Amino acid sequence: MHCYTVEDARLGATQTLTEVAEALVSNVDAPLRAYAATIPVNQR
Repeated sequence: MHCYTVEDARLGATQTLTEVAEALVSNVDAPLRAYAATIPVNQR
């Protein structure tokens, strides 16, 4: 019984973390690109 509960919890957490990660990537992607574009300019 407990094993199933742990597995279900892990599956649910994995799905949630995946969704959160995808959302973070989507939200951060644009600013990150803009920021990354300025890094080579500053280093050069």
